[in-house]
Amino acid sequence: MFRDLENLSNTFTTVTGEQAQSIIGTINGKLRIVLGAQIIDVLYREDAKDMTLLRHLVSKVAPDIIRDVVSWAVKKDSKGIWPWVYFNQKPIWIENIIELRKQGKGAHNRIGEEDISFEDLDEIYVNTDSIMAIPLIFNRTVEGVYCIELSNSNILDTRIFELMERLAKSFASFIWKMKVNELNTSQASLAIEHFKATISEMVFRDYIGDTQKGIFIRPFGEGFNKVENCVKETFAKQKIEVEHYVAGHAPHIPEDIATKIKLTPFGVADISGYNPNVMMELGMLQALSKDRILLINKKETQEELPFDIRTESVHYYEIIGNDIHVTDPATSSLIRLEEKLNSFISDLKGKGKLH
Repeated sequence: MFRDLENLSNTFTTVTGEQAQSIIGTINGKLRIVLGAQIIDVLYREDAKDMTLLRHLVSKVAPDIIRDVVSWAVKKDSKGIWPWVYFNQKPIWIENIIELRKQGKGAHNRIGEEDISFEDLDEIYVNTDSIMAIPLIFNRTVEGVYCIELSNSNILDTRIFELMERLAKSFASFIWKMKVNELNTSQASLAIEHFKATISEMVFRDYIGDTQKGIFIRPFGEGFNKVENCVKETFAKQKIEVEHYVAGHAPHIPEDIATKIKLTPFGVADISGYNPNVMMELGMLQALSKDRILLINKKETQEELPFDIRTESVHYYEIIGNDIHVTDPATSSLIRLEEKLNSFISDLKGKGKLH
């Protein structure tokens, strides 16, 4: 999705205001629903005599919110989050705003470590409890502000910040080109309509991540289906999804795998036979310090463990009738695979990785 959006924003020298509103609004409308945000704003800069105006380009709000002001005159000494982000040219992330305002306190910016004054907080929408905003910069010039507001805290995180940063690059480009003379309008319209037709297939959770979804790494081949089914069914009983990556026709398979591993809190890997693809994906889990449990078929893998996983807790499994048993490394006793996986799940919950 990002590659298509970036290509679209780089294709044309100009776009109309209506086109910019259409594409940014389509994206933010879907993102607001996924996040449960009450407000997602994109504002653009308009220069006026002795002041700067920040105007709404797109504002996606919850149904119970009414916005009747479309522009704000701002100066360097203006109070509020938007002026702060615009003039400091820095992002901002604040949590627990409602309580801070009740106490008459300022806040700490979780991104840039700056202290934000109470007066700046007081200009935020009354029901906003957390906010993330970043400057929209194109050619080293701030063209506007991109802002997400939620009615509760502890939902925003670094993954959402990275998502906003990447979207902001294209948003800033569209805003700058919107202010340039309208050329090639008909060609831009065709390309944008094509993009809008495909955007319904996007799943934002693939970029934001899901703390209740893990990844199962295994070689291809029917011989590994029984272990995969056991893993998926055990996690599913606790309403946790475990996904095995299937490449299909994706043009950037390693990048897709790396993205999924980056966003998942844990992995289960069947390293039987030391399949090169499996070992590569295991290396990603190790490099990203993801919680993991390693399984290996006792009968099919006789050779010594590779040196770089000898320090891992590897569980040798055997398929006995309809059951799968693993050897507990700590006691050398056989236990059912479901029992070991449930212990792993409990550990993850104890660390706060699952709920």
